[in-house]
Amino acid sequence: MMDDGMSEYRGIFLDELEEQLQILDERLLLLERDPADSGTIGIIFRAAHTLKGSSAAMGFGRIKDLTHQMENIFELMRSGRLAPNASLMNALFRGVDEIKSMKAAIQAGAGDEGHDIRDLLRQLAVHAREAADNGCREPEELATAEQSPDEGELV
Repeated sequence: MMDDGMSEYRGIFLDELEEQLQILDERLLLLERDPADSGTIGIIFRAAHTLKGSSAAMGFGRIKDLTHQMENIFELMRSGRLAPNASLMNALFRGVDEIKSMKAAIQAGAGDEGHDIRDLLRQLAVHAREAADNGCREPEELATAEQSPDEGELV
């Protein structure tokens, strides 16, 4: 939970979170229609990167972990090592929905701790392994999502 020193930044964080979620929502829909649009993939990558950094700075570890995993997927797409497909897009949309749910919890005064995202992180890691299985080198950060976390510990 945030202390008084961080609470003044909470509103700014929530505004930024809303803005980046809107970008992710809109651009994922565009990507679904045109999976080869490198401009859209770049914008989505930057939105996930921004969310990862700001959530880490605010101490929201689950949002950070999820956006980090999504960012890795977007990097694989951006570099041409992973092509979007229906299953991957569904997982990414599910990720955005999870972030929205965590945002609502934060707005209600809770943190993001009550959200179990381990299954979603594993699902995204499976898609990242597709790139590795196709002869591309897998980012080492993605391998951690395969490990079973201890109770209360995130991957």
